[in-house]
Amino acid sequence: MRWVTLTLFLAISPLLAAAEERDANLVKLKTDTALQVAAGVDRLALLQDAVAAGRMEALQAQKSLLPAVGQSLSTLKGTRSPQIVTLIVAYVLSGGDPLVVGRVSKVMDVDPADRRLLDGSTLFMEGDLRKASGLLSKVDPVRLPARICGRIALAQAQLANASSRQERYAVALSAMPGTLIEESALRRSTLSYAEAREEAPFWRRLERYQRRFPNSVFAGNFWKEVTATVAAWASKEPLRNLPRLDVILAMQPVAERRQIYLHLARQAAVLGNSELTVFAAHRLQRLAVEGSTEEQLGLLYSSLYRIVSQNGDAALGSLRSIRADRLGPADKALLAAGLDIGHQIERPVSSAVTSDTGETATNSPLEARGTALLSTSTKLLVELP
Repeated sequence: MRWVTLTLFLAISPLLAAAEERDANLVKLKTDTALQVAAGVDRLALLQDAVAAGRMEALQAQKSLLPAVGQSLSTLKGTRSPQIVTLIVAYVLSGGDPLVVGRVSKVMDVDPADRRLLDGSTLFMEGDLRKASGLLSKVDPVRLPARICGRIALAQAQLANASSRQERYAVALSAMPGTLIEESALRRSTLSYAEAREEAPFWRRLERYQRRFPNSVFAGNFWKEVTATVAAWASKEPLRNLPRLDVILAMQPVAERRQIYLHLARQAAVLGNSELTVFAAHRLQRLAVEGSTEEQLGLLYSSLYRIVSQNGDAALGSLRSIRADRLGPADKALLAAGLDIGHQIERPVSSAVTSDTGETATNSPLEARGTALLSTSTKLLVELP
């Protein structure tokens, strides 16, 4: 009997050893793949932070890396662990393919909390905001791993209503400082305060953004959004602390400040806000190099609405001094319209007889040129880039 047992052991031991080796290799394969995914997700995070620091090449590198990480993820089917769930969520909220994540997560046996994270993040990136909100609203981002805490909070902020949005932005800001998550949260939080016309926190957020991420790849478009929002805001109610914009922009290079003031002047002019137009145009003039295009544009916008003021003659003289060859097509047409109006103002204004009283009524030159300016220039202003 003892001999039979020994013989049987000797017969099956190679099979057992082979099975153990296969199991070890399988575990090693899964572990290596998980480490590869983790390395890819961390690399994505580093590239995103480089984007926030102003490195344009990092943006393209991120786009190239995402498919490779997604390919690694697809080999993790059936793997179950909280760490893997964290990696998948970080990947998809970093711009990864939600279809890849959907396929992988469907065959994963995870607990309900992880399922909410997986499905909610995937639906959010797919654009199904209603379903995503239903799932992610039940998640407490503060209890999540550092890789995804700020990302989930940022997603929640974009899904939340106006009354609770800023709370989530605050979590995203504090959870991942110095990262693209903080940069994105600052941009969105700033514009959200502007849309709500909450001036004090708007200026605080804007100043923090300028201090933290002045070179971000997204800063240029962000400032265009800010100036457009400020112009729309100021057309409905005055901004009490508008000069604070000068303090914040003082941290910008001069060339960028000129572009921001020019964009603000144009946006204000489109909306017919003469005060804000002149505010921005005067600053553009002060920053411009003598004889430059920016100087000519500052003079154009600062004079445009003064042509309907008591100093209209002086404004007309300023318009005449502008070198049209330094302007683009839309600005050149706007200058021509302003000059044409100014020339009409210098002619005698004809009298008209009112139909209801029979008395002769004469429009003042100020009223005549104001009406003409508004009716002639509106279309040109709207067409400005």
